[in-house]
Amino acid sequence: IRHNGFVFAGKYDTNQVYRGNSLTLADLQGTTADENIIYIGRGDIPTIWAKVFDGNLYIGRQDGIWHLGEDGVARLLVDHSREQDSTNLLSGEVVNGFLMFPVRDQIVQWNGVRVSDSTPGAVSDSFPYKTYGKFKNFVVTDNYLYCTAQTTDSTYEIHLLCFDGVAWHKLSELVTNGTDDITAMAYDVVN
Repeated sequence: IRHNGFVFAGKYDTNQVYRGNSLTLADLQGTTADENIIYIGRGDIPTIWAKVFDGNLYIGRQDGIWHLGEDGVARLLVDHSREQDSTNLLSGEVVNGFLMFPVRDQIVQWNGVRVSDSTPGAVSDSFPYKTYGKFKNFVVTDNYLYCTAQTTDSTYEIHLLCFDGVAWHKLSELVTNGTDDITAMAYDVVN
């Protein structure tokens, strides 16, 4: 991601982020000998994504959101270490003045000061209630947040959901067999 005249690149499956500003990015070595290496928290939790929000660079990990200051120091800002899980912060997007991200089976919206629950309601009306979880593949276009969500059935479904800032809308059932998965989603502005 680009921020403040630098390119920041995370090394896959590590907590290491490298910073460079040369036109060819030749200064991004990707080794521990690189003098522009930045460690994001403890070494056993890898970084997942990075976003520029409200003029600051934030990095998502399973234990929360870290702010990378201009001094090159990462500070834990939104702490979810007590709820650390492999489904935490699988995605993160800025939409309508909020940074939105999943924590376990919830979607959280953060305005830079406070967090609010923005999770879709139950899918069924009878007990045991079917709900959504495993939110990921966030994509923003205009003022809409799109994501995939998995139902809590034993033969789960994966639905395409849209958040318009007020309510959640189910747009499609992408997976219905309880075995397949959706690993990525994108929006092509040309087509």
